[in-house]
Amino acid sequence: MKILVVSSKYYPEYSGSGFRAHKTYKRLEGKYSINYDVVSSSLEQTGVQSFIYEDANVTRIAGIIKPFKYKGIMQKVVVWINFPFEVFRCWLYIRPKLNTYDFVHTFGHSRAIGSLTWYLAKHNKSALRELCNDVPSPYYPKRFQGIMKSIFNSKKSMVVAISPMLEKMAKQHLVKNIWQRPNPVEINKFSLELKEKKYLLRKKITHFDDKDIVLA
Repeated sequence: MKILVVSSKYYPEYSGSGFRAHKTYKRLEGKYSINYDVVSSSLEQTGVQSFIYEDANVTRIAGIIKPFKYKGIMQKVVVWINFPFEVFRCWLYIRPKLNTYDFVHTFGHSRAIGSLTWYLAKHNKSALRELCNDVPSPYYPKRFQGIMKSIFNSKKSMVVAISPMLEKMAKQHLVKNIWQRPNPVEINKFSLELKEKKYLLRKKITHFDDKDIVLA
């Protein structure tokens, strides 16, 4: 089995969705010896670049202009300038590999995610969409929600929600298959300090005492 992993951002550019994608597939690779490639978008970089990160083949497909450098109407113009470039480069990437992948697993939301999901779904491949952020809809890009909805109404596709809130949102949008998979938390790494110790340390390293309220 070979999987195409698509993330809105990926290492070495940090993001929550990229971190979840990377950690998920490093665990799966170690346990089941699966094969996968990664395609990512970017906010920090432009253009197309291929590289290897911790033995994973990564292809970054980003626009030709960084939209966050602009505001208002100019930012929207830049987004639309980047759109055909990103969609076309995604097509050039996937066209010779359509029969290589068994399914696509996406994290976050970007134009690359929407494009590659559609390209593979058109060739009868399954799609797994991971909701990692507080978004209003599970269907992205929002301008093509009708197309995305038809893909995720299929029995071959699934939406993964990392929280009950996102699961509820997906159900409200009539997603057929939903799986809630929270981020793993190692409880033993967290502890609550006793109030006495907290106030002792506060007195030792600051000018505050137990009558002060400290807002952070």
